[in-house]
Amino acid sequence: MKQLPLYEILGVRSDAMPEVWILAEQYPYLTERLHPKARPEGDLELLRLRYGANGAVQAPLRTIGQQQRLTGERVRRRLNRIIAWLSKYVRR
Repeated sequence: MKQLPLYEILGVRSDAMPEVWILAEQYPYLTERLHPKARPEGDLELLRLRYGANGAVQAPLRTIGQQQRLTGERVRRRLNRIIAWLSKYVRR
């Protein structure tokens, strides 16, 4: 199964990735108040590990999970959370 780059998932052009990463950096600060028990900074770290600066897939979920002591499924769920958040705020 082909893994889509982050810019395709978000529906933006690949040259918009710098702005996407700037927005992603705000995620922990903006979501911490809404979900105090969540670890939004951890979600951001997973996003960085999964996608490079250009939005391309850098590592499989299982590999990231092993590095972070999480299951691949847990990594997927946490990435889905931050990607859903990004998709609300990214300009298309």
